This record gives sequence, structure tokens and C-alpha cells, in this order.
Amino acid sequence: MDLVHELQPQCLVNSRIGNNLGDYDTLGDQEIPRLPRPGLWETPDTHDDTWAYAWHDHNWKSPRELAERLVRVVSRGGTYMLNVGPDGSGRIPEQSARILREVGRWVHAHEEAIHGAGPAPFGPLAWGECTARGNTLFLHVFQWPADG
Repeated sequence: MDLVHELQPQCLVNSRIGNNLGDYDTLGDQEIPRLPRPGLWETPDTHDDTWAYAWHDHNWKSPRELAERLVRVVSRGGTYMLNVGPDGSGRIPEQSARILREVGRWVHAHEEAIHGAGPAPFGPLAWGECTARGNTLFLHVFQWPADG
């Protein structure tokens, strides 16, 4: 880690280097903690079931699922790292690109609740998540309560 910082001072090293080293923690694959975590951390996730391109894997996470996973990570104080595997020609599969464009439109429309936002001052909610930015709370309702 010291060598990386010496050669590239602006480089960040994740905790997967081992031996309790790293500038930030990388959680387990697709792991989203139940409660906010202190410090810098990220959740690595996949758009389908694999970490690289697989011609047979079309089990894409929906735009809604990706947006909800992003919000869950932000609401716990983390960064969401989404892996998308390009094919052998370097192209993103069209279905994946379509889904990502839709998520991008949603994030752009709700940017204030995502970029620069962090955890809210209370725990998990039965119906969704809450992100905070300054004195503003953003409520993300994933399951509307039956009683309204």
C-alpha cells in the first residue's frame, strides 16, 4: 500500500488488499449492510449474475432494483460500485445499456437525494429508505404502506 501511495499519491487502495489495510472498506460482493456504517466504504454489485460478460446471463437487475440498491447503500453512508461486463468487442449489451440509461434518468431527476447525500439520523424503515443532505431528508418509498 505504501508503494502504491508513493508511486501514485492520489490513488486510493481498497481494503481487499488485506491485512486490515486500505484507504476505504470494500464489503462483500453485493453486500448492503442493514445499518449505516462509519468511515469510507463501498458495496460492489453486478448488473446480472456474473462479474464479467457471459453470453448466457440475461438475469438483469431491473431499473427499479438497481435504483433501490443504490439508495440503500447511500442511506447507509456508502458508495455503490456497479459492475457491467462488456462483450468481447467492448460493447455493453443493449439490454444492459437500456436499463442503465433508465436508472441514469432516475438518478438525474433525483440527484439531490443521491449525490452528496448520506445516511439519515434514524434506523431502517419498513417502507423504504431515507437519505439526508444538510437539514433536508429525502424519503424513498419502496413499498407504500397498505393503510396509506
